[in-house]
Amino acid sequence: MNELARLLEKEGYECVVSPFRSFDTVVRRKKDLVIVKHIRNLDGLKQEQAREIKRVSSVLDTDAVIISERTKRGDMKSSVVYRRYSLPGVTFETFLDYLEGIVPEAEYNRGRIVYTPKNLREAREKKGLDRKELAELLGVSYESIYYYENKGMNVREEIFKKMQEILEVSAENKLFPGEPCVPDAPENDIDEKLTDMKFYLFKITKKKEFASDKEDTIIVNIGKNDEVVEEFSDFVDIFLLCVGRSGITKREFRRIRTKEELLEKIK
Repeated sequence: MNELARLLEKEGYECVVSPFRSFDTVVRRKKDLVIVKHIRNLDGLKQEQAREIKRVSSVLDTDAVIISERTKRGDMKSSVVYRRYSLPGVTFETFLDYLEGIVPEAEYNRGRIVYTPKNLREAREKKGLDRKELAELLGVSYESIYYYENKGMNVREEIFKKMQEILEVSAENKLFPGEPCVPDAPENDIDEKLTDMKFYLFKITKKKEFASDKEDTIIVNIGKNDEVVEEFSDFVDIFLLCVGRSGITKREFRRIRTKEELLEKIK
């Protein structure tokens, strides 16, 4: 078991080590699962790693979080979301808060902490202020108020604190942006057969891929059929399929004609 999994289990959470290189652990948050990558410097996360994490997250319909300690600008602050390739990065303490249902409102953007005010127009109108009056109280332009209200523009920390003093306004919780994941085209005979069976293919690496029919999910060519892979499969409630290594041989796979036969074989 990796270091992160041990720390989370000490805090009372169920988790399992990932068989993938792109992320470390899957944690159970109440009834939901969260994919977690631990990297000391958030800027060290590579684009290909981020791509794989987002694809797995999309296929399994889970959140994904990067736990880090610092960026190139310095140590990360608690209760603040940092981003790398759109994935949220937080400190370990902030992640524990998230598992308890406390999602950060602050986000680090271009060297400063910002917020996205929620229901600003309603809060302003409730106080009987027009945009010009609120702009004067905050020390910003009329145009800024328009963009805050209509375009979701971020607000600097000092401006947001003024807003809270003047209006009853809170910030949006935007930890997970949510990105659609488009299936890949088949590249070999295994891909073709899975596509014919009405599975959707999601390439993870050159040697690994997910295939999903949105009800049952299987992993194709994940590697050795060892205890880590089996434990991961049970924890996230997916089917595992190893073709050509262990599990089902290529010859057996070619004999299978329907999705139902394949799923029964995996069981």
